Amino acid sequence: MYLQTMNSDLELVQQYARHRSEDAFATLVRRHLNLICSAAPRQVRSPQLAEEVAQSGRQDAALCVRRDA
Repeated sequence: MYLQTMNSDLELVQQYARHRSEDAFATLVRRHLNLICSAAPRQVRSPQLAEEVAQSGRQDAALCVRRDA
């Protein structure tokens, strides 16, 4: 039942791209935030820079989806 009501990442990207749905984008960020926040520090070895990298990644993702819509 739960899986039937949960949107796929692709559906959320489409909602965000077509309708600028901030809710859809927020859901994507929540789903993948742990991955982003755990990968960034391993790549840059600085907590402050890792936070900047994670924030930049979220912004870049939003811009890419908007551009490709």
